This record gives sequence, C-alpha cells and structure tokens, in this order.
Amino acid sequence: MKKKKRNEATKKAFKEATSSLYANERTKPRSDETKVGARDICVAMNKKHHTGISCRTVEHLVQNGIVGVSPQIKGETGVVPPTIWNTLMVAFTSYVQIRQINGEGSYTNILLN
Repeated sequence: MKKKKRNEATKKAFKEATSSLYANERTKPRSDETKVGARDICVAMNKKHHTGISCRTVEHLVQNGIVGVSPQIKGETGVVPPTIWNTLMVAFTSYVQIRQINGEGSYTNILLN
C-alpha cells in the first residue's frame, strides 16, 4: 500500500510541477526577476508531496510539451496480446470456481489434509 501511495504522490508532484513551470514560462519574460526556475519548483513539490522528482525530468517534459500528465511508466510493455490474456483470465476464474464448488478450497487446505 505504501508503494501505491508513493506512486500517487509522485504522479501528483509531476503534474503539479510541469503545470507550474509551464505557466511560469508562458506568463513571465526571461528577464523577469520573479520568474521561478525548475529547480525551485521541484524543491517545493518534493517538500509538499514528500517525493524525489528530478528537476531535469520536469524541464524535459515541459520542453516537449508534456504538461499536467502522469510520467511515463518505466519498463517494457506487455507481450501477451489482450485476447490471449482475457482467455487466460476466464480459464483461471473457472478453475477457481470449480475448485470452490468441489470444496477443495485454498492451497493451505490441501497441505493440511
């Protein structure tokens, strides 16, 4: 559960940081002294959400126009096609239901008998 909360906090921090930096860059000219940089925004977001988002990542996302969205998920995409995955899920669900109807129950019941 802690990992899920941490991931949600990181997503919120990224969304808020990219939106804030984008708005700051769009509204204030370069020469404005009150303009806040990515580093300051990231430090504020990290304190607010208790995360560790990178300033460079936020800058990169804003430069590419990716603002106010969740960060890209790490790792490769799944290689099992959705039709096969759904078929496997249906088969597993029926297997569990058949075991429950037969009273075979969970794996611990098998070990105890």
